Amino acid sequence: MDFVSAGDFTRVPGEAGVALPAAEPTPFGRGVLEELYLPDPSLLKEGFAPDEMLVIGGNSFGYPLCMSLAQGDRGAIYYFDLQQRAGWSDAQFRSMFSALSPDLVTGYLEPRQRGELPEKPERLLHYYRIADDFSEFLTRCEPLA
Repeated sequence: MDFVSAGDFTRVPGEAGVALPAAEPTPFGRGVLEELYLPDPSLLKEGFAPDEMLVIGGNSFGYPLCMSLAQGDRGAIYYFDLQQRAGWSDAQFRSMFSALSPDLVTGYLEPRQRGELPEKPERLLHYYRIADDFSEFLTRCEPLA
């Protein structure tokens, strides 16, 4: 995929950006990325960013794409769920979305009810892994249909 650079950010290809399929079950399906940011290298020091994450991209809805600065998963790419739906009850999902996607039910809600979702450290509760590193991230970007 070709990315177009402009100043301190890079516009991703396509009119609406690219889809980001996560490497783990999510309560929202795929993430959407419209811009990549070029962070100041001075921000790459440990302990600077909340949750030890550096925002490297985002979309017009404010959902950030982050790179981990933490020791155990340094360089991994995550999508942050601003609505923090991991904390929602099943009833809240149903009240917010009258017609739940079957993919959400079978891919997230049912495995959650059975306790089959991967365990996460508290700092990653609302972050969803996209890739282990930036190179893998680039291969996972998909055109939005």
